[in-house]
Amino acid sequence: MAFDFKKASKEARDQEYKKIARLIGEDQFFTKKELNHLPEVLSEGEQVLAFSSGFMDGSTGAFCVQL
Repeated sequence: MAFDFKKASKEARDQEYKKIARLIGEDQFFTKKELNHLPEVLSEGEQVLAFSSGFMDGSTGAFCVQL
């Protein structure tokens, strides 16, 4: 069964993000704010496969691979 990012509790999402981070080797240091906002912009049923953080125009940001 797919994880429902839009309906899951913040605690459940945090656990899922930690699981993904371990799988891909990302530390989530620059992505916490962006990951907290992610359920608001995901389409129904979309899955997060991976994410990465970085800098753009002097600010931090996240890139997510979704299915």
